[in-house]
Amino acid sequence: MKFLLQILGLVIILIGITLLVAPDIIINWMESRLEKKSLYRLAIGVRIVFGMLLLFVASRSKFPMVLRFFGVVSILAAIFFLFLGHQGFIELLTTMLPKIKSFAWLSGLVGIGIGGLLLYSFWGVQKGREI
Repeated sequence: MKFLLQILGLVIILIGITLLVAPDIIINWMESRLEKKSLYRLAIGVRIVFGMLLLFVASRSKFPMVLRFFGVVSILAAIFFLFLGHQGFIELLTTMLPKIKSFAWLSGLVGIGIGGLLLYSFWGVQKGREI
């Protein structure tokens, strides 16, 4: 599990770098899939899996409270998207994407920070060791 979150941390860092260097790659990808239900399902599924992973391994990290917080926020976001529904999700993204373009660099920096936190949280932590 720890290794999976480290890989996820690397992926988040790569997405953050992409948002800094070439934000149109990610934004255009999202816009091209906006109407498809697969993006909606992916947004919910990734948040649930990410949140559950964080909650499951938080006690074995260097920052258990921080990871629990991110885990709960991730699951709450998935629940919010479920209540919003597919059409509401489309409307939310349609409203937000033009604004996101202006602040993609900031999202990239936040992504790099969160990915780095995930990597560092488990760096050097012994398997099964409670901190």
